[in-house]
Amino acid sequence: MGYSLIRQVRAQEALRGEKILAVALTAYARDEERNLALEAGFEVHLSKPIEPDKLVKVVANLVKSGKEV
Repeated sequence: MGYSLIRQVRAQEALRGEKILAVALTAYARDEERNLALEAGFEVHLSKPIEPDKLVKVVANLVKSGKEV
């Protein structure tokens, strides 16, 4: 599952001192899933279906800011 993967990525980042930005894109839209995704280490949680323009804006904002949106 994506939560396990992002936890592994975050653990490696701590060792290397670098940050990889990550967006959770899921069919689960409840607040519980959003909170789990953010607690696991994703910067943003988006639920499907998503408009392509919105996804592009979220990714662009993450890249531009280099941090949480």
